[in-house]
Amino acid sequence: MFEKLFNGSEVIDRHERAPYREERERYLEHCEREGYKRSTLRLFARELLWIARKLRLDPERGVSTE
Repeated sequence: MFEKLFNGSEVIDRHERAPYREERERYLEHCEREGYKRSTLRLFARELLWIARKLRLDPERGVSTE
C-alpha cells in the first residue's frame, strides 16, 4: 500500500519499518476501498505513522485499555 502512496524509497521504508505496519496498511486499504482520494490516504498514512511512533508500545503485546 505504501508503494502506491509514496514515491521515495526512504519514505516507503520509513512507513514499512514503523510499528503496527500491518494494521496501518489494512486501514489504508479499507479507506481506499471506501473511495478516499490518494491525497487523503497519504495524509492518513502520515498521521498513522506519527501515532504509531508516539505509542512506543510493542506491537506484539498489543494495546489494552489500561
